[in-house]
Amino acid sequence: MNKPKLWEDELQYRRTILRVLLVVIILFCSLASTTQFKAGNLLYGLLEVSLVGMAIGMLVIHQKTPNLTRWSAVLLFFCFNTILIGIFNQTTRSFLFNWLCFIPVLSYLLMGLRTGFIFSVVYLVAGMGLLIWRLYLPAPDVTRNALINLGSCAASIWAMSHVFEAKRASMVGRLQKLAETDSLTGLHNRLHLDSIFQQLTKGQRGQPTLIGMLLLDLDKFKTINDSYGHDAGDQVLMTVSTLMTDICRGGDWAFRFGGEEFCLLIPGVSSEMAIQIAERLRESIAATLVNVGEHQLRVTASIGVANWPMDGAGLSQLYKVADQRLYTAKNSGRNRVMGSDYIRSN
Repeated sequence: MNKPKLWEDELQYRRTILRVLLVVIILFCSLASTTQFKAGNLLYGLLEVSLVGMAIGMLVIHQKTPNLTRWSAVLLFFCFNTILIGIFNQTTRSFLFNWLCFIPVLSYLLMGLRTGFIFSVVYLVAGMGLLIWRLYLPAPDVTRNALINLGSCAASIWAMSHVFEAKRASMVGRLQKLAETDSLTGLHNRLHLDSIFQQLTKGQRGQPTLIGMLLLDLDKFKTINDSYGHDAGDQVLMTVSTLMTDICRGGDWAFRFGGEEFCLLIPGVSSEMAIQIAERLRESIAATLVNVGEHQLRVTASIGVANWPMDGAGLSQLYKVADQRLYTAKNSGRNRVMGSDYIRSN
């Protein structure tokens, strides 16, 4: 079974950005902390040393942690607060305020649209607020023009970061939809099977649940294509997919594997219940006439039923058992359901 890669690539994209940021933090803060200690800024030097330690720790775990967004939020929380403390304690000659412009870029890249927006709002407003406060000190070290320029620059970068991330997230969403969906029937495709199966085996709150797999193949489908054309075959496939969708409950998953082969993953059912659902589906398909031009076509299906974990510990074993039972149903005369010790025809 092939495993879909697109959503894994999305996660890897953020891991790569985080890794680059961690290396930059280690190099920059190591140098900056030395400078701070020499200048007598003990507090800020210790903060930067702490950031180096945190970055080294995260560099070790970032490739394997499942909580990447949470760790990214923790890192940015400490980074951004370090910037705010610097703006509050040090003069503007340190130019720490320049780092405010990086806040929206890093927030959106590492945490996505919603959380990135929240971080950008909180820390840009806080940073600009501190600079405005410095403007009204008895001996201000910042000017109005400087604040206007900085605010305009930060707002522009924020707007561009937001638009970029919104467009990128929308594009990734569309690509994910294309990657996991059969274009003809609208059902999930084979590439999505493994990830869905892994989710279902975990069950709710980490508790495993029984899973029924129905592997369905339309009988003599090639004859329909040869006799009536591929448009007629497509109409049959779309009709069968509709019947499968109609029989699905809220948590069930329907797939088209290509050609005339379909699959249903049904969580929370016993072997007997899975066979009953397969029977209802087989009967529904056999009773449905497909209108193709002047013709009314009747199609039947053979179904192999397997159950997790009784028939296999993993997806490959489960699929193999269901496929063998489907093959048995075909060889037994077609239009049949085959389970572990059950075979029935119309």
